[in-house]
Amino acid sequence: MKKIILAFVFGMLALNTAQAKNMKLGVVSVEAILKNAPQVVAINKKMQERFTAPQQKLQKLGESIKSSQEQFKKDELILSKQQKTDTQKKIMASIQEYRESEMKLKNEVDDVRNQALAEFRFTVQKVLNKLAEDDAYDFIFSEGVAFAKPEYDLTAEVLKRLKKLSESDK
Repeated sequence: MKKIILAFVFGMLALNTAQAKNMKLGVVSVEAILKNAPQVVAINKKMQERFTAPQQKLQKLGESIKSSQEQFKKDELILSKQQKTDTQKKIMASIQEYRESEMKLKNEVDDVRNQALAEFRFTVQKVLNKLAEDDAYDFIFSEGVAFAKPEYDLTAEVLKRLKKLSESDK
């Protein structure tokens, strides 16, 4: 990314002043788009709907394990050696099941979220390309811009177009 920015800066310096004045530049805040785009809100809602039940099931398993551990501590002195061993094995098996389920759920959530965000990034790129084409932008920057004048910020326009696109998809 640094090489691209340096190449751009050197390229801009190589252009004469008249050419540089005719260039149209824009900046987009990816962070603001990821926070405010209606597509991201829809992705989050779908994720919540899809994974609420498995998360609740996992939470109940965790509560069950905690309850079993507490009960074991209470009964430890009155249990036989065999009962202690059996109870500990049962608790350890439940803990292992919990950890495996937790890891599986986390991986599934990550996979689904990453795929949805990849599709969203593709949509954002199409919107940016269309904006650049419609309004004759030479460059639109996103990441790595330390400062840009407000008149170069295209984030609101991109969000407006994403909202319009989201509404037309419904």
